[in-house]
Amino acid sequence: MEGYRISQSWLTRKLDPGDPEWSWAVKQLRPDLNQGDDLCQFDEPAPPGMNAGAMGIAAVRNRQPISMTITGIH
Repeated sequence: MEGYRISQSWLTRKLDPGDPEWSWAVKQLRPDLNQGDDLCQFDEPAPPGMNAGAMGIAAVRNRQPISMTITGIH
């Protein structure tokens, strides 16, 4: 999503891009992925009293999210 930025602090775990379970995310993020980049899950914290945080998968380079795909809102 253009203009939507995620924070490094939202990254929850590194994923194995070779795992068939994440092949759809690799395919979607492939244009942004370079050799050595990581694939990580993220979970945006919602403000107190609100259910508005996004969850998804991010391409990460040098520990910084560079692109992402949202998989849900909580």
